Amino acid sequence: ANFWDLRAQNHSFEEVAAIHSFEANMTGAGPAEKVSGSAVTAGFFHTLGVSPILGRDFLYEEDRGGMDNRVVILGARFWRNKFNGNPEIIGKTLRLNDQIYTVVGVAPAGEPWLNEQMFMLFGYRPDADRGSWEFGVIGRLATGVSDDTARADLQQVAGAISQSFPNEAKALGFRMGSSSEWGA
Repeated sequence: ANFWDLRAQNHSFEEVAAIHSFEANMTGAGPAEKVSGSAVTAGFFHTLGVSPILGRDFLYEEDRGGMDNRVVILGARFWRNKFNGNPEIIGKTLRLNDQIYTVVGVAPAGEPWLNEQMFMLFGYRPDADRGSWEFGVIGRLATGVSDDTARADLQQVAGAISQSFPNEAKALGFRMGSSSEWGA
């Protein structure tokens, strides 16, 4: 819930996205296997400044459906190795943990973050837990916004959330770092 408020209330970032790792059992595409990847919000690839190399990105309307929009974007390496780089994969379905997901795109290769087997969309839920701290958040600064301005904006948003939800988000704060720190 804190992420959704940050996304809506900040004034310094062109885009903000959340990411969380997952594992799933994939069946129906050869022998059953365990796959891993990242559950992300719409805007994740835009935040990184990339677009799918095949198909499309997640749509913002799709992350308004909570966890019920079952669409995935495959990682480039996984797509090449598991599906022989078949461009006809778009629109096909995969069964993950006994749920049907539609493949809508293939992500470009890249480090960090992009070499996952797949990306699953997770979305807004009105009952999201404010005490959950398991999601990473990344952002792309808007043009012309300084680091100091962004940090002040983040503190203002954190203060507003803490004031609105003193029991759930007491002493909430955000730390901002450069993408150059990601591999560290």
